[in-house]
Amino acid sequence: MDALFAAISPFIGFAAAEAAGVVAVFARISGMVFLLPGIGEQTVSVRVRLAVAIAIALIVYPAVREGAYDSATLAEFARIAGLEAVAGLAIGLSFRIMIFVLQLTGSMIAQNTSIAQIFGQSVASDTQTPISALITLAGIALALSFGLHVEAVRIVIASYELVGFGAGLPLKSFGLWLSESGGDAFRLAVSLSAPFIALGVAYNLIIGAANRAMPQLMVAFVGAPAITGAGLLLLTLSIGLILERWRAASGGFAGFFGS
Repeated sequence: MDALFAAISPFIGFAAAEAAGVVAVFARISGMVFLLPGIGEQTVSVRVRLAVAIAIALIVYPAVREGAYDSATLAEFARIAGLEAVAGLAIGLSFRIMIFVLQLTGSMIAQNTSIAQIFGQSVASDTQTPISALITLAGIALALSFGLHVEAVRIVIASYELVGFGAGLPLKSFGLWLSESGGDAFRLAVSLSAPFIALGVAYNLIIGAANRAMPQLMVAFVGAPAITGAGLLLLTLSIGLILERWRAASGGFAGFFGS
């Protein structure tokens, strides 16, 4: 029996080292999957998200195995796993900015078409306007159809060149990049909703002029259906262009880890 234990002990040590590396990779990927558009949404089952995280970990680990960290103690391994989870959350946040753009665009459109008071369940958050929910769902479906999950795997593998095992996220440079990306996301959302903002400004000018010309007329009862109908018609004509421009511009949001 002693001879058997002596024979298999090298394999046990090898398996333990490999398991530690897989768990460290899983910690980073689970943080990313938690925020990844489409896969990390609240409407997706926890079991499905866990299965996706495990599958991606098994795909990524062979590509980054040479740099895997072999932790000597449990405390050291816990520290490494925590740092890996933070790095994964940062990667997921860089993808989540894409969804923030659509949510903000939908809110601006709803505000300028007089239907911002109507709320409902969304795939990405608790409550949103119907236009935000529609645009967000369409954007997520478009992103997944163009291989967002494949791009996420590529970004995770590339992130190990910038943030190695246990190296810790460079908070200063990531914070600067995040602030710049937030500004870019806001500018993109404003540009996508610019036709609706112009429509809302024109509506308020016309309503104000009509109210001054005929104070006895309840212009709001006439103007509200008009602005809502015009906004929905404009959305029907422009939603394809909005999503196309959003997809073309959203590719740079994960550039901190993919560059």
